[in-house]
Amino acid sequence: MARRLMALSVFFFALSVLYGQSPADPVSLLDGAVKTLAAEINGKISEIPEFSAGETRKVALGRWTYHDSVPALGSYWAAQLAGELTNVPGRSFDLISGGTADWTLSGEILEIPGTIRVHTKLVRTGDHAITATFQSDLQYGEQIAGMLSDGGDGGPSPVARDAREPDGMENPLAVEIRAGSGGPAISRTIHVRNDEDFFLLAPDKEGALVMETTGNMDTYMELYDAGSREKISVNDDGGSGNNARIRHQVSAGGRYIAKVSSYDHDDTGSYGFRAWLVETVRVPPDEYEDDNDFDTAKDVAIGTPQRHTFTTGDDVDW
Repeated sequence: MARRLMALSVFFFALSVLYGQSPADPVSLLDGAVKTLAAEINGKISEIPEFSAGETRKVALGRWTYHDSVPALGSYWAAQLAGELTNVPGRSFDLISGGTADWTLSGEILEIPGTIRVHTKLVRTGDHAITATFQSDLQYGEQIAGMLSDGGDGGPSPVARDAREPDGMENPLAVEIRAGSGGPAISRTIHVRNDEDFFLLAPDKEGALVMETTGNMDTYMELYDAGSREKISVNDDGGSGNNARIRHQVSAGGRYIAKVSSYDHDDTGSYGFRAWLVETVRVPPDEYEDDNDFDTAKDVAIGTPQRHTFTTGDDVDW
Protein backbone atom coordinates (compact mmCIF):
# COMPACT_ATOMS: atom_id res chain seq x y z
CA MET A 1 0.00 0.00 0.00
CA ALA A 2 2.83 2.41 0.92
CA ARG A 3 4.63 1.68 -2.36
CA ARG A 4 1.47 2.35 -4.35
CA LEU A 5 0.87 5.64 -2.55
CA MET A 6 4.46 6.69 -3.22
CA ALA A 7 4.05 5.96 -6.93
CA LEU A 8 0.81 7.94 -7.02
CA SER A 9 2.47 10.83 -5.20
CA VAL A 10 5.14 10.99 -7.90
CA PHE A 11 2.41 10.96 -10.53
CA PHE A 12 0.53 13.81 -8.83
CA PHE A 13 3.71 15.86 -8.49
CA ALA A 14 4.35 15.42 -12.21
CA LEU A 15 0.82 16.63 -12.95
CA SER A 16 1.29 19.70 -10.78
CA VAL A 17 4.51 20.56 -12.59
CA LEU A 18 2.95 19.95 -15.98
CA TYR A 19 -0.19 21.99 -15.40
CA GLY A 20 1.15 24.71 -13.11
CA GLN A 21 -0.20 25.93 -9.80
CA SER A 22 -2.37 28.93 -10.63
CA PRO A 23 -5.82 29.07 -8.95
CA ALA A 24 -7.53 28.18 -12.24
CA ASP A 25 -5.30 25.23 -13.18
CA PRO A 26 -6.89 21.76 -13.30
CA VAL A 27 -4.92 20.34 -10.35
CA SER A 28 -6.09 23.17 -8.07
CA LEU A 29 -9.67 22.76 -9.24
CA LEU A 30 -9.53 19.00 -8.69
CA ASP A 31 -8.04 19.37 -5.21
CA GLY A 32 -10.72 21.89 -4.25
CA ALA A 33 -13.50 19.58 -5.45
CA VAL A 34 -12.01 16.62 -3.54
CA LYS A 35 -11.67 18.71 -0.35
CA THR A 36 -15.34 19.69 -0.56
CA LEU A 37 -16.35 16.08 -1.17
CA ALA A 38 -14.35 14.85 1.85
CA ALA A 39 -16.18 17.31 4.14
CA GLU A 40 -19.56 16.21 2.75
CA ILE A 41 -18.71 12.52 3.24
CA ASN A 42 -17.56 13.09 6.82
CA GLY A 43 -20.74 15.00 7.60
CA LYS A 44 -22.95 12.29 6.16
CA ILE A 45 -21.18 9.46 7.99
CA SER A 46 -21.40 11.32 11.30
CA GLU A 47 -25.20 11.49 10.85
CA ILE A 48 -25.67 7.74 10.41
CA PRO A 49 -27.38 6.45 13.58
CA GLU A 50 -26.22 2.84 13.30
CA PHE A 51 -23.41 3.00 15.88
CA SER A 52 -23.38 3.65 19.58
CA ALA A 53 -21.54 6.64 20.97
CA GLY A 54 -17.80 6.21 20.80
CA GLU A 55 -17.90 3.30 18.36
CA THR A 56 -15.64 3.75 15.33
CA ARG A 57 -16.96 3.44 11.83
CA LYS A 58 -14.68 1.87 9.22
CA VAL A 59 -14.57 3.09 5.61
CA ALA A 60 -12.63 1.71 2.62
CA LEU A 61 -12.01 3.25 -0.80
CA GLY A 62 -12.94 1.48 -4.02
CA ARG A 63 -12.46 2.62 -7.62
CA TRP A 64 -13.71 5.53 -9.73
CA THR A 65 -14.26 4.17 -13.23
CA TYR A 66 -14.83 5.62 -16.68
CA HIS A 67 -16.19 3.27 -19.35
CA ASP A 68 -15.44 0.27 -17.12
CA SER A 69 -11.76 1.13 -16.65
CA VAL A 70 -9.85 3.29 -14.19
CA PRO A 71 -8.39 6.36 -15.94
CA ALA A 72 -5.66 8.62 -14.60
CA LEU A 73 -8.38 10.94 -13.31
CA GLY A 74 -9.93 8.09 -11.31
CA SER A 75 -6.61 7.17 -9.70
CA TYR A 76 -5.87 10.81 -8.87
CA TRP A 77 -9.34 11.31 -7.41
CA ALA A 78 -9.13 8.22 -5.16
CA ALA A 79 -5.66 9.02 -3.82
CA GLN A 80 -6.44 12.70 -3.15
CA LEU A 81 -9.70 11.75 -1.46
CA ALA A 82 -7.81 9.31 0.79
CA GLY A 83 -5.52 12.13 1.89
CA GLU A 84 -8.38 14.55 2.51
CA LEU A 85 -10.46 12.00 4.44
CA THR A 86 -7.50 11.14 6.65
CA ASN A 87 -7.05 14.79 7.63
CA VAL A 88 -10.64 16.04 7.54
CA PRO A 89 -11.49 18.00 10.73
CA GLY A 90 -13.71 16.14 13.20
CA ARG A 91 -13.31 12.83 11.41
CA SER A 92 -16.06 10.39 12.45
CA PHE A 93 -14.57 7.20 10.98
CA ASP A 94 -11.38 5.25 10.33
CA LEU A 95 -10.14 4.96 6.75
CA ILE A 96 -8.80 1.42 6.28
CA SER A 97 -6.99 -0.33 3.42
CA GLY A 98 -7.44 -3.90 4.65
CA GLY A 99 -9.92 -5.94 6.65
CA THR A 100 -13.68 -5.56 6.68
CA ALA A 101 -15.11 -2.06 6.34
CA ASP A 102 -18.59 -0.92 7.29
CA TRP A 103 -18.86 1.11 4.09
CA THR A 104 -17.02 1.44 0.79
CA LEU A 105 -16.65 4.65 -1.20
CA SER A 106 -16.50 4.28 -4.99
CA GLY A 107 -17.86 6.01 -8.04
CA GLU A 108 -18.18 6.65 -11.74
CA ILE A 109 -16.92 9.43 -13.99
CA LEU A 110 -19.39 10.71 -16.59
CA GLU A 111 -19.31 13.28 -19.38
CA ILE A 112 -21.99 15.82 -20.14
CA PRO A 113 -21.55 18.81 -22.48
CA GLY A 114 -19.05 21.21 -20.93
CA THR A 115 -18.72 19.21 -17.70
CA ILE A 116 -16.98 16.14 -16.32
CA ARG A 117 -19.13 14.79 -13.48
CA VAL A 118 -17.79 12.53 -10.72
CA HIS A 119 -20.47 10.48 -8.97
CA THR A 120 -19.48 9.07 -5.58
CA LYS A 121 -21.52 6.57 -3.59
CA LEU A 122 -21.26 5.32 0.01
CA VAL A 123 -22.24 1.64 -0.01
CA ARG A 124 -22.95 -0.39 3.13
CA THR A 125 -20.93 -3.61 3.20
CA GLY A 126 -23.53 -5.82 4.85
CA ASP A 127 -26.32 -5.54 2.28
CA HIS A 128 -24.67 -3.46 -0.49
CA ALA A 129 -27.27 -0.74 0.01
CA ILE A 130 -26.37 2.78 -1.10
CA THR A 131 -26.32 4.92 2.04
CA ALA A 132 -25.53 8.24 0.33
CA THR A 133 -24.51 9.69 -3.04
CA PHE A 134 -22.45 12.75 -3.88
CA GLN A 135 -21.89 14.70 -7.09
CA SER A 136 -18.83 16.73 -8.07
CA ASP A 137 -18.81 18.74 -11.31
CA LEU A 138 -15.54 19.72 -12.99
CA GLN A 139 -15.37 22.28 -15.77
CA TYR A 140 -14.37 20.60 -19.00
CA GLY A 141 -10.84 21.37 -20.20
CA GLU A 142 -8.20 19.70 -22.32
CA GLN A 143 -5.95 18.87 -19.36
CA ILE A 144 -8.66 17.15 -17.34
CA ALA A 145 -9.97 15.50 -20.52
CA GLY A 146 -6.48 14.10 -21.06
CA MET A 147 -6.65 12.51 -17.60
CA LEU A 148 -9.62 10.45 -18.81
CA SER A 149 -7.23 8.30 -20.83
CA ASP A 150 -7.12 4.60 -20.07
CA GLY A 151 -4.25 3.15 -18.08
CA GLY A 152 -4.62 4.87 -14.70
CA ASP A 153 -4.77 1.43 -13.06
CA GLY A 154 -1.66 0.07 -14.74
CA GLY A 155 -3.51 -0.99 -17.90
CA PRO A 156 -2.50 -0.27 -21.49
CA SER A 157 -0.62 2.88 -22.45
CA PRO A 158 -2.89 5.92 -22.19
CA VAL A 159 -4.44 7.51 -25.26
CA ALA A 160 -5.42 11.12 -24.66
CA ARG A 161 -9.07 11.99 -25.03
CA ASP A 162 -9.27 14.65 -27.75
CA ALA A 163 -10.71 18.09 -27.04
CA ARG A 164 -13.70 17.52 -29.35
CA GLU A 165 -15.31 15.07 -26.93
CA PRO A 166 -17.97 14.44 -25.93
CA ASP A 167 -19.80 14.00 -29.21
CA GLY A 168 -22.62 11.72 -30.32
CA MET A 169 -25.45 11.27 -32.78
CA GLU A 170 -27.25 14.18 -31.08
CA ASN A 171 -24.20 16.50 -31.03
CA PRO A 172 -21.86 15.55 -33.89
CA LEU A 173 -18.82 17.62 -34.78
CA ALA A 174 -19.54 19.89 -37.78
CA VAL A 175 -16.94 19.32 -40.51
CA GLU A 176 -15.90 21.67 -43.30
CA ILE A 177 -16.36 19.99 -46.68
CA ARG A 178 -13.53 20.97 -48.99
CA ALA A 179 -13.58 21.23 -52.75
CA GLY A 180 -11.31 18.76 -54.49
CA SER A 181 -9.51 15.82 -52.94
CA GLY A 182 -7.14 15.63 -50.00
CA GLY A 183 -6.43 18.51 -47.68
CA PRO A 184 -5.67 18.51 -43.95
CA ALA A 185 -7.49 16.08 -41.68
CA ILE A 186 -9.12 16.70 -38.30
CA SER A 187 -7.16 14.96 -35.55
CA ARG A 188 -9.22 12.65 -33.33
CA THR A 189 -8.56 9.77 -30.95
CA ILE A 190 -10.32 6.56 -30.07
CA HIS A 191 -9.33 6.89 -26.43
CA VAL A 192 -11.23 4.07 -24.73
CA ARG A 193 -12.80 0.77 -25.72
CA ASN A 194 -15.97 1.17 -27.82
CA ASP A 195 -15.33 4.89 -28.34
CA GLU A 196 -17.17 6.36 -31.34
CA ASP A 197 -16.76 9.75 -33.03
CA PHE A 198 -19.51 11.52 -34.98
CA PHE A 199 -19.12 14.06 -37.80
CA LEU A 200 -21.85 16.26 -39.30
CA LEU A 201 -21.58 16.91 -43.04
CA ALA A 202 -23.86 19.45 -44.76
CA PRO A 203 -22.95 19.85 -48.47
CA ASP A 204 -24.11 23.05 -50.17
CA LYS A 205 -23.70 21.58 -53.66
CA GLU A 206 -24.69 18.42 -55.46
CA GLY A 207 -21.92 15.93 -56.05
CA ALA A 208 -20.01 12.94 -54.78
CA LEU A 209 -19.19 13.36 -51.08
CA VAL A 210 -16.01 11.54 -50.09
CA MET A 211 -15.20 10.87 -46.42
CA GLU A 212 -12.08 9.05 -45.24
CA THR A 213 -9.85 8.45 -42.25
CA THR A 214 -6.08 8.79 -42.26
CA GLY A 215 -3.33 7.35 -40.09
CA ASN A 216 -2.34 3.89 -38.86
CA MET A 217 -5.53 2.82 -37.08
CA ASP A 218 -7.81 0.14 -38.52
CA THR A 219 -11.01 2.20 -38.69
CA TYR A 220 -14.65 1.46 -39.47
CA MET A 221 -17.08 4.06 -40.82
CA GLU A 222 -20.86 4.29 -41.08
CA LEU A 223 -22.84 6.99 -42.91
CA TYR A 224 -26.33 8.07 -41.80
CA ASP A 225 -28.99 10.45 -42.98
CA ALA A 226 -29.00 13.08 -40.21
CA GLY A 227 -32.77 13.55 -40.30
CA SER A 228 -34.10 10.01 -40.48
CA ARG A 229 -31.03 8.34 -38.90
CA GLU A 230 -31.23 5.75 -41.66
CA LYS A 231 -27.93 3.98 -42.26
CA ILE A 232 -26.81 4.70 -45.82
CA SER A 233 -23.42 3.02 -46.18
CA VAL A 234 -20.62 1.30 -44.27
CA ASN A 235 -16.93 0.73 -45.01
CA ASP A 236 -13.89 -0.88 -43.47
CA ASP A 237 -10.75 -0.72 -45.63
CA GLY A 238 -11.85 1.42 -48.59
CA GLY A 239 -9.13 4.01 -48.01
CA SER A 240 -5.37 3.80 -47.77
CA GLY A 241 -4.13 0.81 -45.75
CA ASN A 242 -6.64 -0.04 -43.02
CA ASN A 243 -8.45 3.31 -43.29
CA ALA A 244 -12.14 3.57 -44.06
CA ARG A 245 -13.53 5.58 -46.96
CA ILE A 246 -17.10 6.20 -48.15
CA ARG A 247 -18.17 7.91 -51.39
CA HIS A 248 -21.83 8.84 -51.65
CA GLN A 249 -23.82 10.92 -54.12
CA VAL A 250 -25.43 13.80 -52.20
CA SER A 251 -27.79 16.70 -52.84
CA ALA A 252 -27.30 20.34 -51.93
CA GLY A 253 -28.81 21.07 -48.53
CA GLY A 254 -28.64 17.47 -47.35
CA ARG A 255 -27.32 16.63 -43.87
CA TYR A 256 -25.35 13.49 -43.13
CA ILE A 257 -23.58 12.00 -40.10
CA ALA A 258 -20.44 9.88 -40.40
CA LYS A 259 -19.64 7.65 -37.41
CA VAL A 260 -16.05 6.42 -36.97
CA SER A 261 -14.86 3.70 -34.60
CA SER A 262 -11.98 1.24 -34.47
CA TYR A 263 -12.61 -1.98 -36.38
CA ASP A 264 -11.62 -3.96 -33.28
CA HIS A 265 -13.55 -2.17 -30.55
CA ASP A 266 -10.77 -2.88 -28.03
CA ASP A 267 -8.23 -0.87 -30.06
CA THR A 268 -7.38 2.73 -29.19
CA GLY A 269 -5.23 5.28 -30.97
CA SER A 270 -5.11 8.41 -33.11
CA TYR A 271 -6.51 9.00 -36.59
CA GLY A 272 -7.54 11.82 -38.91
CA PHE A 273 -10.87 12.54 -40.64
CA ARG A 274 -11.51 14.63 -43.74
CA ALA A 275 -14.23 15.10 -46.33
CA TRP A 276 -14.44 16.71 -49.74
CA LEU A 277 -16.99 17.11 -52.51
CA VAL A 278 -16.47 16.17 -56.14
CA GLU A 279 -19.01 18.16 -58.15
CA THR A 280 -20.73 16.11 -60.82
CA VAL A 281 -22.54 17.20 -63.95
CA ARG A 282 -25.82 15.57 -64.89
CA VAL A 283 -25.49 13.74 -68.22
CA PRO A 284 -28.57 13.01 -70.33
CA PRO A 285 -29.34 9.29 -70.31
CA ASP A 286 -28.45 7.29 -73.39
CA GLU A 287 -30.96 5.22 -75.34
CA TYR A 288 -29.88 2.06 -73.49
CA GLU A 289 -30.19 3.56 -70.01
CA ASP A 290 -32.51 0.83 -68.71
CA ASP A 291 -29.60 -1.68 -68.76
CA ASN A 292 -28.64 -1.04 -65.15
CA ASP A 293 -28.59 -4.61 -63.86
CA PHE A 294 -27.73 -8.06 -65.10
CA ASP A 295 -31.33 -9.05 -65.88
CA THR A 296 -31.82 -6.09 -68.26
CA ALA A 297 -28.56 -6.48 -70.19
CA LYS A 298 -28.88 -5.50 -73.87
CA ASP A 299 -27.98 -7.66 -76.85
CA VAL A 300 -25.08 -6.11 -78.72
CA ALA A 301 -24.27 -7.04 -82.30
CA ILE A 302 -20.57 -7.74 -82.72
CA GLY A 303 -18.85 -4.88 -84.49
CA THR A 304 -21.72 -2.44 -83.92
CA PRO A 305 -20.61 0.70 -82.02
CA GLN A 306 -22.96 2.01 -79.34
CA ARG A 307 -22.86 5.15 -77.21
CA HIS A 308 -23.30 4.75 -73.45
CA THR A 309 -23.03 7.35 -70.71
CA PHE A 310 -22.62 7.21 -66.94
CA THR A 311 -25.29 9.56 -65.64
CA THR A 312 -24.28 9.24 -61.98
CA GLY A 313 -21.33 7.93 -60.02
CA ASP A 314 -23.30 4.74 -59.28
CA ASP A 315 -24.41 4.09 -62.87
CA VAL A 316 -23.53 0.76 -64.49
CA ASP A 317 -24.12 -0.62 -67.98
CA TRP A 318 -24.65 -4.27 -68.85
